[in-house]
Amino acid sequence: MHEGQQPRDLQEKGTRSSSPQLRQQVRTNIVGFANAGVFVALNNGNGTFGKPRQVLGNFGKNAGWSSSHPRMLADLTGDGRADIIGFGDGGVWVSLNQGDGTFREPTKVLSFFGARSEAGGWTSARHIRTLADLTGDGRPDIVGFGEHGVWVALNNGDGTFQQPVQVLSQFGASSNAGGWLGGHPRMLADLNGDGRRDILGFANAGVITASRS
Repeated sequence: MHEGQQPRDLQEKGTRSSSPQLRQQVRTNIVGFANAGVFVALNNGNGTFGKPRQVLGNFGKNAGWSSSHPRMLADLTGDGRADIIGFGDGGVWVSLNQGDGTFREPTKVLSFFGARSEAGGWTSARHIRTLADLTGDGRPDIVGFGEHGVWVALNNGDGTFQQPVQVLSQFGASSNAGGWLGGHPRMLADLNGDGRRDILGFANAGVITASRS
């Protein structure tokens, strides 16, 4: 792994359904986003890992991805395996897990949540893009804290998402949306026990919450 960024660890707890994984085993594997692309080191089951191997030539610096482009791992389809989702210049890209430690070639699934103006002008310095199950179906949806409020794109269950919808005009970076910037963390957690993630924000005046109706 000489190409750049540090590898990312897939955290797993308990049973297979409690967290996504690269293979159908309760083991933590390593996924790294390097200059040349995506590298994987599979868990040997004895506290060691196999030799890292490149599984994709995308999502890396050589393909135009940088620290301003969030890349995440999440089970998007409900098969118990971690897929890759990346927020690039032109929108959202997904690479589905093939179940053997490799991933399919990335597919663009949304032309929003991207850095270019035609994709919404999202930047890591001002805007948060994250994943959370908002509907209680066990699949992560996209939640974006943008310039003028909160945007949501619901998961279709097949690695794609519905078109984004603005659901709140608060928690955004602009003054009209509250002036929420880096010093104002915004998180998603189930606050009322209904199995769906709510918004928790730390503002100048204190803690503000919003639950999905």
